[in-house]
Amino acid sequence: PNNGIERAQLASSVPSIDVSEAWTKGFDGRDTTIAVIDGGFRTSHPMLAGKVVDEACFSADDPKFDTYTQCPSGKTPEIRAGAASKCPAGSTRCDHGTHVASIAVGNDGTNFGVARAAKLLPIDVFSEVRSITDCSPDPSPCELTDALTVLKGLDYVNQVAAKYNIVAVNLSLGGSSKEGFCDTDPRREVIEMLRAKGVATTAATGNESQTGKINPPSCVASAVAVGASNDGVAVASFSNVSSATDLMAPGVSIRAASGQSNGFVTISGTSMAAPHAAGAFAIIRSALP
Repeated sequence: PNNGIERAQLASSVPSIDVSEAWTKGFDGRDTTIAVIDGGFRTSHPMLAGKVVDEACFSADDPKFDTYTQCPSGKTPEIRAGAASKCPAGSTRCDHGTHVASIAVGNDGTNFGVARAAKLLPIDVFSEVRSITDCSPDPSPCELTDALTVLKGLDYVNQVAAKYNIVAVNLSLGGSSKEGFCDTDPRREVIEMLRAKGVATTAATGNESQTGKINPPSCVASAVAVGASNDGVAVASFSNVSSATDLMAPGVSIRAASGQSNGFVTISGTSMAAPHAAGAFAIIRSALP
């Protein structure tokens, strides 16, 4: 039960999972990289500046289905500096990815994510969708992705995992919740390939307050399904949880980097819990390469 007001932020959520003790021992994610597959990223934010090893965009483009790529060149795929950083002024498209990435690896010298010395590989997989039906209940246009586009991002991570010493890839996204495991998901094979290489795929369980169901791809058995708690042991009221959930991590009112400025914004969700887990994997790999 929630017995009072909670105001969590990285300054409290990170210590709540004993990260400070790991840092004291010299384990902070250095020499590792975390890939984040999400929407756009404000890579110039002080929490992320100097951390990016490369950028990629697999944002789909199919006008027949009212789907338009957000890769900066207008063509997909795009792999180069700036490919994942399309953040139009006044747009919200970089809010989610920037926030998530800063939880995993952020470090501006004062504010810290979990693996504060780790590098970042940002991968943009979200497109502008203008279909009223597909966007519903959100207004059109909206930002959406799909399993096959995410699969392309995962395949790319698999290709460059050794080059950048990627130890975790974070998926704070998902579709309609499912009971049990969902090993018919097209992403299962590459998630298993990544796991065989020592790369954890952390995936958010979803925010529909469901018990017994979680969102794909977190329900893939070889993925690390992450639900949300507060900074203590209470399960967040919005978090999906099922027998396929592997870990719980802080996801209530997390204050982290903004995608529209050099400031900070507070967001709740299993999307915020998953990168806490991704950062924790990087810290463990710092200690046990």
